[in-house]
Amino acid sequence: MLPLEDALAQMLNQLPFPTETETLALTEAADRVCAEDVISPINVPSFDNSAMDGYAVRLADLQQSMTLSVAGKSFAGNPFQGEWVAQSAVRIMTGAMIPEGADAVVMLPFLHYLKPIRIFAALVKM
Repeated sequence: MLPLEDALAQMLNQLPFPTETETLALTEAADRVCAEDVISPINVPSFDNSAMDGYAVRLADLQQSMTLSVAGKSFAGNPFQGEWVAQSAVRIMTGAMIPEGADAVVMLPFLHYLKPIRIFAALVKM
C-alpha cells in the first residue's frame, strides 16, 4: 500500500501549475486562479463579531461565579447598547458585534440554559 504522503505528492505532481500571469478586469476573470493574495484595504466588518451563537462573557465574572444573569442581547445589525453590569452575560448571535469588555463567547451547548444561566466551568478557558 502506498503511504498517504506519497499518494498526495503523486496526485499534486499531475496537476497543471500556472507558469504565466495576466492582468484582467474582474468581470473577465472567470475560471482563472489568482496569482497572488488579494487583501482588502478595509476591515469588513469594522468591529469584532461573534462566530457563533452563545453568550458574551467577561472571564473575571466567571472567576467569581459560574452563574450569570443576562444583561441583554446583541444581534447582527442591532448591537447590545445597555448597561453591562458585573456578574452578567450578553446573549449574542452569529455575526453580532461583541460587546466591549467581553473576553469570550461561550457556545450554547456549553450552558445550562436556565435563568440565570449556568456555564460549565471546565469548558471555558481562562
